[in-house]
Amino acid sequence: MFRQAMSVEGPMAQAILKRLERGFPDYKAFAFGLYNDSHKHKGHAGMQGNPSTETHFRIEMVSKKFEGLKLPQRHRMIYSLLKDEMAQTNGIHALQLSLKTPQEYESKAK
Repeated sequence: MFRQAMSVEGPMAQAILKRLERGFPDYKAFAFGLYNDSHKHKGHAGMQGNPSTETHFRIEMVSKKFEGLKLPQRHRMIYSLLKDEMAQTNGIHALQLSLKTPQEYESKAK
């Protein structure tokens, strides 16, 4: 069962999507969500003076590539893919990740 949800339009979101597509060819096989949550952090002190509207993202993804990996290893895979976007001035400031295997996703859906 495939479920996809996205609330992304800007250049940073599109760059994230392209990197995830390359790194996870099966990302559309199960469930995938990419959300720009930057609006929730607009007034925070750490965001003062930052003109970007694409700083906080949430990624929900199901992939066979996560099988046999612990949560920190899964997170490192995503951080590695997005290292350039995270290193940019006014780039990604925060990522919220929900990364599951197909089996974990199916067992939670029941």
